[in-house]
Amino acid sequence: MPIGPAVRGVLGPRLELLAADAYRRLFVDLDSLAESVAEMGPYSSLIEVGCGEGSLLTRLVARLGRDVTALGIDIAADPGRSFVGDRARVTFCQATVAEIAGAGNRFDLVVVSEVLYYWPKDVMLAALRRFEEILAPGGALLAVHWRKETKTYPLQGDEVHELLLRYTRLANTATITESEYRLDLFEDKP
Repeated sequence: MPIGPAVRGVLGPRLELLAADAYRRLFVDLDSLAESVAEMGPYSSLIEVGCGEGSLLTRLVARLGRDVTALGIDIAADPGRSFVGDRARVTFCQATVAEIAGAGNRFDLVVVSEVLYYWPKDVMLAALRRFEEILAPGGALLAVHWRKETKTYPLQGDEVHELLLRYTRLANTATITESEYRLDLFEDKP
C-alpha cells in the first residue's frame, strides 16, 4: 500500500489535515500566501492545478470573498478531500489541464503551486501554453514553488520560474522571493 493511504488510515481525516498543514508549513505558510493572493485580486473565478487535498483552495476561497467560484484539479484520486469551506462554490475533479482547456473553461486566476518542478522542461512548457489558454482575458497566472535544491525533481523551483519568465506571453507583475519559496504573478495585459 502506498504511504498516503496508509497514513490517512492511521490518522483519520481530522489528524491527516493537521499533519499535512504542519508539514507544509515547513515550506510555505498557506495563510500568508492566500492573503497575498487576495491583495493582488479581485478574482471571481479560479482554478488550482495540482490542488491535492485542497488546503490552499480552502484558504483562497475564504479570503477571495463570497462571489468567487473555484475548481481544483489533480491527476491523483480524490482531489479536495480535505477542503473546508463552502462546497457550493468549489468543485474538485480528477482531470488534466488539457481536459479543462478542451472543455473551453476560462478563469480569472490560474494557480500552480508546488507542481511544475515535478515535470520535465518540455512538459512544463506545454502546460504553460494550456495555462495561458484557460486564462480569461485580463486574468492572472500565479506560480509558487519551493526554492531549496532537490536531486529528485526534473526541475528546481527557481529554474521553473526562470522558464516561466522566459517563455510566457504574460507580463510578470509581481515577484516575491523568500528563502524557502518564490511567487510570481503573470498577468494578461494588453
